[in-house]
Amino acid sequence: MDNKLFPERLDRNKVYECGIFSLYTDKVKLPSGYMTTLMI
Repeated sequence: MDNKLFPERLDRNKVYECGIFSLYTDKVKLPSGYMTTLMI
């Protein structure tokens, strides 16, 4: 499988956590070369 098809996670930060769910932001490098931050 070619990993260049998927974003590469560079960093993850926990924003919020409770008993039901957790909220994170991920800094990712997209296959096009751009870097962005996603909230998941």
